[in-house]
Amino acid sequence: MLKNYFKIAWRNLLKGKLYSVINITGLAIGIACCLLIGLYIFQELRYDRFHEDADRIYRVNLTLANEAKSTTIATTPRPLADMLVNQFPEVGSITSLEFEDGVIRYNNELSNITFAVTDSNFFNVFSFEIKAGYAISSISSPNEVLIPASLAKKLFDNENPIGKVIDLRINETFYPATVGAVIENPPSYSSITHDILIPEPLWQAANPRSSRSSNWGTMAGVRYAKLAPNTDLKQLSSDLNEAMISLIPERFRINREYSFQPLTDIHFGKQVMWSQTPTVNPNFVLIAAIIAFVILGISCINFTSLSIGYSSRRTKEIGMRKVIGAERKQLIMQFWSETFFIALISLILGLFFTEILSPYFSALVGDTTQFRLFEHPAILLIIGIIVLLTGILAGSYPAIYLSKFKPSQVFQKQSSHNSNHKLIPVLTTIQFSLAVVLIVGTVFMNNQMQLLSDKNLGFDDEYVVQLETPYREGEKILQVLRNELSNETSIRGISGSWNSLDGEGVSFNNIPFQADGKEIRGSKFGVSSNLPEVLDIKLLAGNPLSETDETTNEVLVNEALVRSFGWENAIGKRIDGAFDESYTVKGVVQNFHFQSLHKVISPLILEPNEALTKIYLKVNGQQLSSTINTIEEAWIASAPDLPFQFSFLNDQIEKQYQSDQKWVAMVQAASYLSILLSCLGLFGLATLASSKRKKEISIRKVMGATVSSIVFLLSKDFLKPVLIGLIIAMPISWYMLTIWLQDFAYKIELNPLTFFIAGMTTILIALLTVSWQSIKAAVANPVESLRSE
Repeated sequence: MLKNYFKIAWRNLLKGKLYSVINITGLAIGIACCLLIGLYIFQELRYDRFHEDADRIYRVNLTLANEAKSTTIATTPRPLADMLVNQFPEVGSITSLEFEDGVIRYNNELSNITFAVTDSNFFNVFSFEIKAGYAISSISSPNEVLIPASLAKKLFDNENPIGKVIDLRINETFYPATVGAVIENPPSYSSITHDILIPEPLWQAANPRSSRSSNWGTMAGVRYAKLAPNTDLKQLSSDLNEAMISLIPERFRINREYSFQPLTDIHFGKQVMWSQTPTVNPNFVLIAAIIAFVILGISCINFTSLSIGYSSRRTKEIGMRKVIGAERKQLIMQFWSETFFIALISLILGLFFTEILSPYFSALVGDTTQFRLFEHPAILLIIGIIVLLTGILAGSYPAIYLSKFKPSQVFQKQSSHNSNHKLIPVLTTIQFSLAVVLIVGTVFMNNQMQLLSDKNLGFDDEYVVQLETPYREGEKILQVLRNELSNETSIRGISGSWNSLDGEGVSFNNIPFQADGKEIRGSKFGVSSNLPEVLDIKLLAGNPLSETDETTNEVLVNEALVRSFGWENAIGKRIDGAFDESYTVKGVVQNFHFQSLHKVISPLILEPNEALTKIYLKVNGQQLSSTINTIEEAWIASAPDLPFQFSFLNDQIEKQYQSDQKWVAMVQAASYLSILLSCLGLFGLATLASSKRKKEISIRKVMGATVSSIVFLLSKDFLKPVLIGLIIAMPISWYMLTIWLQDFAYKIELNPLTFFIAGMTTILIALLTVSWQSIKAAVANPVESLRSE
């Protein structure tokens, strides 16, 4: 019997080829999109959970607060680790990680790299897999390092890396180190990444100035602790902060509070200052889940609507089956088996689409690893359940409703079964409501990204070459570059800064400034004296910086700082800093954006500083390739032990919005798919309706109806639910966009005209979709339909 059901299902598929293609392809696309986004969400949710006892690993954070604002930082004093282990039995193991920008040399080839200095407890806390060598002994060695598999492949290709000697550049000197172990590359869902692990004994031997200090006021490195099971975190934090009162010098006690943040919460937590791990807004994952279910929902609605529409053509078949003895339960099983069969084919095709599209989706969301579908059987189970429910819903109308008619009703056409089912307009309304929400969201999100791109930052970032330097050598390299390039007409200016202008390098923000008995919070930016001139930051009052200002503590301030203190004339004012330093205001510069446009411009001090990590070269934009070659030659002369790597400042600034761009791209792709799937369904329904009303249309034409009147007649029934869906979608879109835009300090206005244009575009697309079939039916020869009457 079951074999017969599927044989009939296959025949019906071949009989209605267009209906079958639309139904199967639409549902398969929805399944593929849902699977891909589901894989991404699962990957986000599994962040850092691959470590053994991940639920017991915590990062120790420090919160600095005043009456106005608090700031949480990830770095803590070096003595904290020993103190926690010795005084608190709840702390089983604790390890430290201090990150330093460095250079390695092998076979006379130089590579920029990040050093992660750690201690012998690293593998007691974390569970990174060892690929080769002896990690436990190497992590305590004064002359061995541990490298990831990717670096081993880059340096040694297929050779055995164990025992190979590489040179580490520390404080302008190269030190030999032996590769003691190779670690498997950290997975993409690890918040802790490392280019090379350097044991603390090796680092101290090469860099005595960084030896462990008992100074509780110096923040250096991040501490991760593995706590005993069922530890009371609130009590542990309270005991720790109470113990600190006697250990920390009085000048460091004020407004400090230590806390323990679960490792598995870091990825979705608030961004913590001086943390090496960027965070993700959990709302983004929620948005991704909504998009997945919207696309799958539209596909399922298509499938259900078309199944209902197509099944209404089979009433005579049902009557004939009943006449020859078919029972109602057999008809119910027949129709359900057919929808399950089609849904199963769609599922298989969807799995194929998922594998094909996986690398493209990985590129879209910025993940370097390809998603592996069968690593997550739970997703397959969820999709299988959804497809099963879709099959039940799609098959319920023909299985339950049509199967109840008596043969006499079917053949005498006395029932209303031939009328359009009321569920179809409802489903179409829901379908287009979802599609319009995505379309409107895409329009406004693209407009917001365009605003960020076009926004005047307050300085000239075009044709500015950015170079990275070790901060201890920055000033020396800058001076050599100036000398080497002084006669180059293609280079208009050279300067540098301690902080980065791409929004990632403001090392001192939310720090207190005091003046005239008032305290405010702001940022401090270490710069070369001519940075405002090179980047065209406008001086509004006073005088520019000079090279002697570092010794006199004269600084520039921005307009925001002047307004915060309520000054009319800021020149000569004295400002007291957070670390017992004081400044004299020499000049006032126009506000400029030194952080991303998610944030308003805060009060800022530009302080002359010889410790530079960034060098900026303003070039004229002509013959860029030749100019870059000239800069490279000068770099080799100024820093022969450092690899030459450059970027353009405007490109670095654009990277601040990569996360936003990723979500815009995802919503945009979803909107295209949603309107495509919605129109596919509408096209299928219009085709079924035109076929069903052939004789009616022919009679109308014989009676004198025009093509335009017939097109209007056939189209209006489909445009009604589209229009209703549009009305429903607009307030939903407005609400969701309002929430999304709250994350930006500078945002577009939600213009009603843009909503109207997006809505009219959707209606036009729907009209064109329906009109194609309506026109085709209207121009058909009525003789073809009426010759049998």
